[in-house]
Amino acid sequence: MQPKGILEKRSGGYSVSKLNPYEEKLRALYDASPDTIMFLNEHGILDCNPATLKMFACTSSEEFLGRHLSEHSPPIQPDGRDSRTAADEQIAAAYRSGSNIFEWTHQKTNGEVFPAEVHLTLLKLKDGDILHATTKEISDRKKTATQFNQSQKMEALGTLVGGIAHDFNNILGGIVGNLFLAMRKLQDQPRALANLNNIEKLSDRAADMIQQLLTFARTNEVEKEHFSLTSFLKEAVKLTEAAIPESTIVTYEFCNQELTINADATQLHQVLLNLIINAQDAVAERPEPRIIIRLDEFEVDEHFINTHPDASSDYYAHVRVSDNGTGIRQEDIAHVLDPFFTTKEVGKGTGLGLAMVHRAIQEHNGILNIESKENQGTTIHLYLPLIAEEEQAMAAYNETEIEEGEGETILLVDDEADLLETTQGVLENLGYHVLTAADGLEAVDIFSNNQGIALVIMDVVMPRLGGSRAALRMREINPDIPIIFATGYDKKEALRPEERIERSLVMRKPLDIDTLSHRIKEIIR
Repeated sequence: MQPKGILEKRSGGYSVSKLNPYEEKLRALYDASPDTIMFLNEHGILDCNPATLKMFACTSSEEFLGRHLSEHSPPIQPDGRDSRTAADEQIAAAYRSGSNIFEWTHQKTNGEVFPAEVHLTLLKLKDGDILHATTKEISDRKKTATQFNQSQKMEALGTLVGGIAHDFNNILGGIVGNLFLAMRKLQDQPRALANLNNIEKLSDRAADMIQQLLTFARTNEVEKEHFSLTSFLKEAVKLTEAAIPESTIVTYEFCNQELTINADATQLHQVLLNLIINAQDAVAERPEPRIIIRLDEFEVDEHFINTHPDASSDYYAHVRVSDNGTGIRQEDIAHVLDPFFTTKEVGKGTGLGLAMVHRAIQEHNGILNIESKENQGTTIHLYLPLIAEEEQAMAAYNETEIEEGEGETILLVDDEADLLETTQGVLENLGYHVLTAADGLEAVDIFSNNQGIALVIMDVVMPRLGGSRAALRMREINPDIPIIFATGYDKKEALRPEERIERSLVMRKPLDIDTLSHRIKEIIR
């Protein structure tokens, strides 16, 4: 029990003297204060109130008093300095200037570490100078600051990626269009056609990569559809086998149920690939490297709800990717989901893999958990909400066959000359008559002089007059003209809400020819 009194200097140090009535009131305030209050000097802590003991998880004052400030801290501060040396410097600064405010990392008696803001104030007493200290835990403030910095970083990254994506998707659009035309002309040359098919697959991968970057930077719309995760994983793992050397033993344990989810297949494939690459990197130096990929149905229980209060479903598809690799240090687990954080050697990791996985799972209202022990291995748990049986209706039509045109006239508008020429060739090959324009003003002029136009396919961002404003002028001439906007940017953000019009749709560059052929037929009917 801490004695009630006031600090008084004796030959052996400080002791507690008997209080008069006024001092008793001050002591009562001191003891009842919800804020931490300490008295200390360069040698150690002299006194503290109950709120301080509570903050540091102490059951008695003996666990706290008489110790140097650094003894209630981890050995090393986040900036890499030794806690004892750093604490001495802060205390000395307070004695010199009369006060000192600084951020510090403390450690409770149970081992838990927490960030704090410490205020030191010099008290000049007749028996000697001491410091009055208050400590305020700032975990929430640090978290808010981290989230703000993260949002700023993502905003900058989004701006950069958005600009690159526009130009890159225009280039890919030209490649994809020319590929389509070449493949149609070489139907009777299987060897050349096989080479072109490989180029087409690489182009698709490049387009997917850009979409993943846009999604990660929160500038891209996630395109979800209902599908069986069980069947998807069985096929997806075949495509990821190239990332795993033959020396690694990979085991698959999938349930028999067709677990239906609402998800973006491309994004989930990237998630799986990132997790497998991470697992392979972790087991690379193991004598018997092993990776296990599991899928089963999971019904939430009380423990799961308590640990994940934001859980949005009662039933989840539970994906686990486990390895017997190096594991993750406990102090790193809290940071592995942060963008650009990596434990890999310089040049071997970007720090975006797990961050991208985390972002993707959040986009799907899912949950990600990490279970790891250093030198024993890691398991990444993904929980994706299952959809109810009545919601499992799939798309009724098949888009694998290209729809041919019947001579309808299409006005094609794009400021990229190469892409304009290539897309014109694709549409003419599909059986359409095509008029072209290089910007919105030219397009409106051509549209006003050609009443037989059945559809306008138009870029959004163009010089002189952009796509959305040109569309409004065309609608003044013909209110029913259907319009397809093609954009190299994010589909969701290509048009502002006030710019969106009826009987129009937005497609992302590079335009998929199969999908485009179906969309044209649908919108001009």
